[in-house]
Amino acid sequence: MSMGHHSKLQKKLELYAKLAVAQAERAAGEKGRMLPEVMKDIRRIIRNAG
Repeated sequence: MSMGHHSKLQKKLELYAKLAVAQAERAAGEKGRMLPEVMKDIRRIIRNAG
């Protein structure tokens, strides 16, 4: 297996793990965050990185 293919599979596994956590949180009643709140945080992080 090539390194590129291995890397792609690893990223897919990490994504599935994150999805499993999110699904468990949702099943437990967690509401999550609204998109505008997430975008505000991302913009703040980008501004502070530069």
